[in-house]
Amino acid sequence: MTSRVDAVAKGTLGMLKLDTIELLKSIKVRALVVGGRSDIMTKVLASETMATNIPNATLIFLENTGHMGMLENTKVHIDYLDKFIK
Repeated sequence: MTSRVDAVAKGTLGMLKLDTIELLKSIKVRALVVGGRSDIMTKVLASETMATNIPNATLIFLENTGHMGMLENTKVHIDYLDKFIK
């Protein structure tokens, strides 16, 4: 039987091997990529890579914000979403 720790470790290792660049290139709708400048889970380079490979993407970074930008910096996050939607 696999323990919870083993399952999480295997899942994490699997994500490290996953290459989604071609999938990102196939996105046909406008996309807003929101990154947190202080995010230790999704690095700035990862957000930049996503935005670069999605054909019609806009990239923004929330300053002084980690992985949960919508909770850590709610007003700024919503302001960017409002501008993007309009």
